[in-house]
Amino acid sequence: MMNSGPSNGSLPIGRRIQIWRIERHMNREQLAARTGMSPYRLGRIERGGTRLFADELSLIATELDVSTIALMEEPMTTPTT
Repeated sequence: MMNSGPSNGSLPIGRRIQIWRIERHMNREQLAARTGMSPYRLGRIERGGTRLFADELSLIATELDVSTIALMEEPMTTPTT
């Protein structure tokens, strides 16, 4: 049996943020402005290059209109068309 790569449950939180941001049709600069972060900081969070603080997670979740749990644990599904 072939391994199809990491399951959705194993995605790093930064990657999950990036996926939700893209699904919400926002670029990094737009989300950064809405959260008061710099685009550079948000990019580092998305790439896993820096720590994400709880208050930042809350702001990001609010602006993406998702729960913090959805960003941290909930399995993500790809919409089907």
